[in-house]
Order: sequence, then C-alpha cells, then structure tokens
Amino acid sequence: MRFQIKSFALGFVCCALFGAATAYAAVGSTQIDVFFKDLKYIFNGESQLPEPDKEGFIYKGTTYVPIRFVGEALGKEVGWDELTETIRISDDPGEFSMEDLSIKDELTGTVITLGMSKEEVESKLSAEPDINMVGLHNYDGLQIFYRDNQVVGMVVSADNNETNRYRTNRDIGIGFAKDHVYRKYGNAVGDEDGEGAAYILQSKNSELKKVPSILPWEIKGSSDYVLSFSFFDNTNQTVQFISIGDHIFTYTTS
Repeated sequence: MRFQIKSFALGFVCCALFGAATAYAAVGSTQIDVFFKDLKYIFNGESQLPEPDKEGFIYKGTTYVPIRFVGEALGKEVGWDELTETIRISDDPGEFSMEDLSIKDELTGTVITLGMSKEEVESKLSAEPDINMVGLHNYDGLQIFYRDNQVVGMVVSADNNETNRYRTNRDIGIGFAKDHVYRKYGNAVGDEDGEGAAYILQSKNSELKKVPSILPWEIKGSSDYVLSFSFFDNTNQTVQFISIGDHIFTYTTS
C-alpha cells in the first residue's frame, strides 16, 4: 500500500546570533534584539556548555535556551521541520539495525526479515498464503511481497489480524498506542496530520541510519527502506497498520 508522507528537514531551533544581534525569523514573525548570556547548564549534577554560537539569552524576563542542546543533554531526540516550522522532541531510540526490518510472530517465535528468500519464508511459515491482485501473499495475517523471489515488503493490518500475533523488532503491534511507537522509534516524519508516521532507514557501511529526507526522488537507492505506521482515530491513536519495505515497495505498491 502507498503511504503518503511529506518533506522533512533537520535544523537547529535557535539560529546563530551575532554579538548584539538581531534574530530574523519567518515572514510574519516579530523581530527582536537580543544579547547572548553566559548561562550555566547543569544536567543531573554535571555541567555542560553549548557551542559558542548557540548560547541562550534573556528577553523581557524570560530565559530562552537552545532546545536541541538541552533536549539531547537529557537523552532526547530533537528535530526541526523547516517546512512546517515544527519542533519534534521524543525519546532517543538509539541505533537502528537490519533487525528493525523484520516482523516476529509471537505465537511461534518465527522472524521474517526483508531479503529472505521465498523458500526460506515458506519453510518457516506453515500456512498456505492467499495471494491478492497486487501480489501480496497473506500468511495468516502477515502479508509479504516478493520481488525476484526475495522479501521486499511486509504489511500487518488490523483488518487481517484478530489475534494480534505480529510484532516489529521493537515490540510494536496492532493496537499499541501512538506514544509507545514514538518512545521506541523516536521522531517520525509525515506525521503532521497525526494519522501516520514514517521512518526512513538507510543502509551505509553495514549500519542502518534513520535519515530525515523523505522526498520520493531522494529515497531511491537499493539501500533505502521505510518503516511506517498508521493510527486509528481513537483516544490513544492506536496502531492500525504497519508496513516495512524497500523504497520501490513503499512508493509503488498499492
């Protein structure tokens, strides 16, 4: 299925100011004159200092601090969406690995990973798959898409999972609350409307990195993957749909 997501770019929340500087913001914002202040920062008893051009300042009795510096010092992941002028703060998800491109069956302990051959998958899964018109093979609620006899996409949907047996590598399944997803995976992209969240993962030098760019023409290499979630419109915005796939599966399969 196609998961529509929007552009995202990392940036610094506080812009660099120069001496007795002026901070210029977007059109329609208020222009102010501020001065850097040599503030002290102590986190859990330990003193830390930001970079010289990212000091805090005091304006009309309120102290303003560099949120990226403070957030990261407290173990948070801080993101800045330049297009929507949105600051995103979440728990730091830690490093990603190729294991994050897998789905586990909690009933049997079976793990299916992108790149597995069809023969290996069907030796692990005993169910005979139903195959729909776009080529998704449904194994008791785990839908798998093959290309050149290898797994390139997986889908878990509430529509096909009465038992809720399938989990991501970070133990997220259908019905889990949205805030639980963010605690496990950190800041997402494409979540402005609150209905979905996507994570772009890129393999470089045997490591999997979460990257900020999600423009389809930039996510085009064979090492680019997308892990995405959509949420029910309920109180906890629980997970309705999970998709893990390479860039071709993500942007072309419907």
